[in-house]
Amino acid sequence: MSSYGRVRSLDRERHAIKYGKPVVSKLKGGVMKLGESNRGYYHIILRKDGKAYTLRINRLVAEAFIPNPDNLPQVNHIDGDKKNNAVSNLEWCTGSYNIIHAMDTGLKPCRKKVKCIETDEVFVSVVEAARQKGVSQTMVSLICNHKRKSTHGLHFEFV
Repeated sequence: MSSYGRVRSLDRERHAIKYGKPVVSKLKGGVMKLGESNRGYYHIILRKDGKAYTLRINRLVAEAFIPNPDNLPQVNHIDGDKKNNAVSNLEWCTGSYNIIHAMDTGLKPCRKKVKCIETDEVFVSVVEAARQKGVSQTMVSLICNHKRKSTHGLHFEFV
């Protein structure tokens, strides 16, 4: 593992039978090809004792090179680029910090405020509006996105 997120396979031996005789080939390790998850993170599949493990590169780099004395659970990409796994671009953080950072950098949309037309109340989110009004979150979201007109006689819109 390098501080830039490159993973090298181990030197190993391959055992085979050729023309009825056992043959041992020595294979030199090399830089492994990374996979990309559907969420945009690089990962690698490592095998041990016949079992495959999928590991995120950012976490491997952080565990190898960045101290974590507070035992923080997540790894954040400082510049917001999920593909930049250089040790200088990674930091340990809490889940809430990671979400706030994603919103601040524009990687994750901020919650939209929701207004109930009938009462003129403004709520911090679809979830809060639904909870306060005793209606389905799905319905509030559909109404705000102009896919439904109302629920239980209430109309909502994004502010």
